[in-house]
Amino acid sequence: MIAFWLTLCSAFGSSVSTANTKCSASEIKSIWAISLSCRGWSSPCYATSSGGYSSRSGAKTFDSIDSAQRFIRQLSKSIQRMNPQVTQLASEQHTPCTEDE
Repeated sequence: MIAFWLTLCSAFGSSVSTANTKCSASEIKSIWAISLSCRGWSSPCYATSSGGYSSRSGAKTFDSIDSAQRFIRQLSKSIQRMNPQVTQLASEQHTPCTEDE
C-alpha cells in the first residue's frame, strides 16, 4: 500500500513539473497606511490621498514603509497633530510566475 502511494505521489510530482509555468520563490507583499488618532471615533481612522482622514475603506495605501513615511512629512499641520503612524493593513504571500515560451 505504501509503495502504491509513493508511486502515485512521484507520478503526480513529475506531471506537475512538466507544466509550462515557472514560479520563483514566494515573497511577502505588505500594504501600509497612515493611522491617526481621531477624537470621537469608535474605530480607527486613516489619512486619505486628499490630505484628510477617513475610515479604512478610504485610506491611502502604500507598498512600502518608506513611501508611507514620505507621505507623513507632506501632511498638513492639523493632520500632523493627530499622531500619524505607519500601520500595516495586510500582508500577503505571492509567488510570481511566468509562462514558458
